[in-house]
Amino acid sequence: SIFIGVGFGRIGCLLNGCCFGDRCDLPWGICFPHGSTTFDVLAIRGFVEPTAPYTMPLHPTQVYSSINGFVLALVTAQMYWYRRHPGDTFALGCILYPMTRILLEFIRADEMGQFGTSFTISQWYSVGILCFGIGLLLRNRWQHAGTRSPSAAS
Repeated sequence: SIFIGVGFGRIGCLLNGCCFGDRCDLPWGICFPHGSTTFDVLAIRGFVEPTAPYTMPLHPTQVYSSINGFVLALVTAQMYWYRRHPGDTFALGCILYPMTRILLEFIRADEMGQFGTSFTISQWYSVGILCFGIGLLLRNRWQHAGTRSPSAAS
């Protein structure tokens, strides 16, 4: 599943210091050290003193996204056995991932809004993928109306 790659890829984001979250007052907030990508970006934006040893605690959005990827891998793997038509599992992935990505982007702080909105470019792409997934699921329903599902055929 592509979502396993998302899960491991976001661990790489955590180690690299990219894709960082907004300020976090929760116990699991993560501080990035001086010299990290996150620290440098926040220092340039004026959110952290350039001489500070660490950033303020931030949401570990990389961890949230990693968990999301692994959970979506499990959900889509299970959906495969219960799908009604070929392509349903892919369509479900194209619906669920953008929905979760749009939500996660609201607590990320590495990107700014685009096109005069508060939506990041990732959220805009997610809207497009979500529409594609819904369209694909509807097409599958119309195209296979009256046919037996793959699991029922076996």
